[in-house]
Amino acid sequence: MSRNPYLNALLASAYIAVVASVMYFGSQNAGETEDSVLAPIAMISLLVLSVATMAYLFFYQPAQLFMAGRAAEAGAFFLKTVGVFALVTFIFPGTQTPNEDLLSVKSYVSQNISVLSPEKAVLGGTFYVTEIQASGGEGFVRYEDGHIALAADFTYTVSRAGDVEVTSFTVRK
Repeated sequence: MSRNPYLNALLASAYIAVVASVMYFGSQNAGETEDSVLAPIAMISLLVLSVATMAYLFFYQPAQLFMAGRAAEAGAFFLKTVGVFALVTFIFPGTQTPNEDLLSVKSYVSQNISVLSPEKAVLGGTFYVTEIQASGGEGFVRYEDGHIALAADFTYTVSRAGDVEVTSFTVRK
């Protein structure tokens, strides 16, 4: 932690980027894992660590200043830290990468699976996605409604604005 609110905000952003990268790349390399009590323990531990880290970066120095009777300086320090963090938060996600395109494709297909599927759900069910893969304009999805399970191949495009369009959707027989 530093006495520089701008550096503290950047350190908070860096911490988030490191944790997100470890989670993303770690899950890609983990392969199939069995359910166990260790996953919830790890997630709660990560939550506690993250809260403590952010509290230290955002509140420690302002609290020290406030306790020293410098309330106005404490408030300004805190607001500068939050302001820079907000700028970083809103600027960087605005730059879309291919991985973000894949997330939007997967999200789009998952949310619109009932409309995309030429087969209709049975007995009043609603389709939901159980597996989805997408890369290079092509994808594969498994989905079901609790009564029937289907698999389909699809092709897609993503516009510069990030809009997803599924150009073909074929159920496997």
